[in-house]
Amino acid sequence: MCWRDGELKRIESNGPLFGFVADTDYPVCDVPLCPGDRLLLYTDGLIEPENRAGESFGERKLEQVLRNNRSRPPVDFLAQLLTQIASWQPASVTQQDDITLVVIDVI
Repeated sequence: MCWRDGELKRIESNGPLFGFVADTDYPVCDVPLCPGDRLLLYTDGLIEPENRAGESFGERKLEQVLRNNRSRPPVDFLAQLLTQIASWQPASVTQQDDITLVVIDVI
């Protein structure tokens, strides 16, 4: 996702399920960057955790957390996002997939 001037843009680019495979065409996505942009790169494990009702955290909830915490420094934003996911998912449920996150603020 890319946050720019109050707008959130999804960047769609899916690769192989795991690792590097020789002689494979990997998707390429050009994203022009501007000062003030914030990029959030993540794996599907971020949006898959379910609450007690079986609802996934999902992209809508992720977008809400991003919008509500846009002005926080990256490390604080990540901490808030992980706190929201932990609150969403019951403590008795084991995380099923890895969560990988990268936040980049363009200066």
